[in-house]
Amino acid sequence: MAYRRFKIDDLTNKLGLSVLVKPWLPIDLPSVRHDSLLETILSEATKDPINSEKACSESIVAPLLKTLRRHNPDVFNCYSGYPFNIDATLSLVGFCDFIISLSSYKPQVEAPVFCIIEAKKDDVESAWGQCGAAMYAAHLFNQQKGKQQVIYGAVTTALLPGVLCV
Repeated sequence: MAYRRFKIDDLTNKLGLSVLVKPWLPIDLPSVRHDSLLETILSEATKDPINSEKACSESIVAPLLKTLRRHNPDVFNCYSGYPFNIDATLSLVGFCDFIISLSSYKPQVEAPVFCIIEAKKDDVESAWGQCGAAMYAAHLFNQQKGKQQVIYGAVTTALLPGVLCV
């Protein structure tokens, strides 16, 4: 079973996790510097037919992540469509849409990691299970590497983000 096949009930029934959805952003968010390159890219994206997950990834999500990395040089790396095969016995295998790793300029993912899952067909609800499974895999991965950290995951349609805590 790949990450994409996990449903939210599988997080409890198969992985023994407790699921809690709660706000996590601070009330006073830090201001973000205006980025004219990102503004141009996103403006151009409005002229493209964004009618698939791949188009959304290329036109919206990837430019946002690249902008974040550009404003935080040498802090993290972003891996797109990375095989994240952590534990086949728990079905924690498959590809993650995006993995952010706190290593920079390395060909392989290093702990700690953060997973971003894109909702399929704009269905955020069905992506929660996939995100939770990837988060648990990230927890196991980080634990194996001696990097205990809080795990965050994100589900997005690029238009409607969500956050899950497991």
